[in-house]
Amino acid sequence: PSLGVARDLFILSYYLRGIPFIDLAYLRKTDIQDNVLCYRRSKTGRMLTITLEPWMWEIIERYLCDDSGSPYLLRIIRQPGSIPEERKQYESALRLYNKHLYRLSERLGLGVRLTSYVARHTWATLAYNEDIPVSKISAGLSHASEEITHTYLRSFSDEQLAVVNLQMAALVNPMAAKEWKRKERGKVNRND
Repeated sequence: PSLGVARDLFILSYYLRGIPFIDLAYLRKTDIQDNVLCYRRSKTGRMLTITLEPWMWEIIERYLCDDSGSPYLLRIIRQPGSIPEERKQYESALRLYNKHLYRLSERLGLGVRLTSYVARHTWATLAYNEDIPVSKISAGLSHASEEITHTYLRSFSDEQLAVVNLQMAALVNPMAAKEWKRKERGKVNRND
């Protein structure tokens, strides 16, 4: 991907609760039903459900795979084929993505090396800094280690996680911030 594509995919990854690049690459068109993305994490096999907001769609539509023969949502794996062929395409795309993220971080003078996983860590860190309970952050990221799972047994509804995701997007996106403020005003009015 070019620098612009890398930037957009990084932002999309953040919006999608820090979705790992492998999961982003292998998202299928059929993973979206009624404005909700449901996919299985490649690392853990756990199912994640994310409500798609307009700022997410804006990026998805820009990189939507329009090849009717491809099952994939985005133009990352460009030629569906055997598992090894697709894996090579994914690995090549990941190398290029990380290379462009590194260039972006240098250009912006961030002092931090951007990689595909930084979006995931950023989502978690910003959520923590916003006093989101660690248990909700853990659920949002679909952590699978036994230690985390035993610590955070309480599950959260998809609606609760959608609110957390909106709050995280509001930190970096004006449209999301406006929607977050609207929802917060509604919450205050209901409590009066």
